[in-house]
Amino acid sequence: MSPEELLNGYNEFRRKFYSWKSIIKRICKSRVNIFYNLAMNYGYRQAYRNFAKLDIGDRIDESNTSLYRYLEQ
Repeated sequence: MSPEELLNGYNEFRRKFYSWKSIIKRICKSRVNIFYNLAMNYGYRQAYRNFAKLDIGDRIDESNTSLYRYLEQ
């Protein structure tokens, strides 16, 4: 698996996990702190959306990161 495939899979997982459909399903199953859980999920959703807009992968010199070197092995 290439580093790009791994990153794409991770981003797809996060996109699905923090979708409104997934958040609502988790909130409906929760029996405690529903408003707290909703606020936390919404906050994480917003943080992920902001992170995804940054397109960090293009800004990192991949040859210098330990994760990239590990994945290239």
